[in-house]
Amino acid sequence: MRYEAIIDRPVTTPRLFSSRLPLDEDIAEAMKSMVRADVSRVVPQLQALKKFGANWDDRGSAAANPAAIDRAIGVLDTHALQVREAGLPWRDPHVSLNEDGDVAFEWWNGTKKLTLYVSSQQIDFVSSWGPDVDQQMHAGTLNGELLKLWRWFVEPADQ
Repeated sequence: MRYEAIIDRPVTTPRLFSSRLPLDEDIAEAMKSMVRADVSRVVPQLQALKKFGANWDDRGSAAANPAAIDRAIGVLDTHALQVREAGLPWRDPHVSLNEDGDVAFEWWNGTKKLTLYVSSQQIDFVSSWGPDVDQQMHAGTLNGELLKLWRWFVEPADQ
């Protein structure tokens, strides 16, 4: 009889931090905040590229392409969000121009290197994992598989 009285009592659980659990909107907003921080570190570097005129490298390279730079900001924003949503680690890229005036993003992870060339029309990539360009490099035009490349890039080199 004594145990029945204990069982019949309503159970209350202590609330240590909040009266509610985080909602999906809270998590999404936190994710967006992280992405904004990721992108905001790189955007000033991209904007600075717009100052580079023709022959900026004394080798005859084209002037910075403003449309490519604007597109690169959007690509970076989308990519950072995909990476964060997938729970993968983010790394800021090295930012530069190529000889055509398009944006080059470069990342290194041990022997792995991932490079994106962002023009106003397309995104090309080069992934490499060693010095042999015939056996340890892959290149092409991106068609939505950037997250797949990023997964390869961030995994340990021995896998």
